[in-house]
Amino acid sequence: MTRHIDTNEPIYISGAGIGGCALAIRLARQGFTNIRLFEKREKNDKGRQNPIRLARSSLRWMEKIGVYDALLQQKIIAPILKQQWIQDCYVSISDIERAFRKHIEKNHPRCTIDYGRSITAISEKDRSITVANRKGETKKLPFPKILVNAEGANSHLNTLLHLRRIPYMPKAPLCYAIYDRSRLPGF
Repeated sequence: MTRHIDTNEPIYISGAGIGGCALAIRLARQGFTNIRLFEKREKNDKGRQNPIRLARSSLRWMEKIGVYDALLQQKIIAPILKQQWIQDCYVSISDIERAFRKHIEKNHPRCTIDYGRSITAISEKDRSITVANRKGETKKLPFPKILVNAEGANSHLNTLLHLRRIPYMPKAPLCYAIYDRSRLPGF
């Protein structure tokens, strides 16, 4: 049975890293118009400087979704990579994340990124989520039709949603969890 979702329904993505941004880009390309990403780091935060290895397939995928040009413009990768499609390259994770975010801000105006905010609580009683900034100021928002956790395996949101790790993947680098409001108790 296929279920269709109204493209105007709100979709919240917790985590505006590579995974969360890639999902937002895909959803925007499929016509969804109300996508909101929450990123706990501030916009100019340097973030994780450790290098990540990008394989050729990753570079081709980034070209396909439109992020490759942002990587070139920001001088994160050299143009020669595309010409030679070398085996792989190493870049900073935060540089890649910044390129994804800039691509969203420039090309997908219906996606918004809330910097310095994270989801801290979920209330079934009043069907809301609580978002907090670094100063501890909170704001309640109505629970979205779809909530996606793209924060990573050690996410606080996993605990709030009672997510269990898959036993054979105890330290998964990305942990996607898509929650449809209609399947949660009390919704």
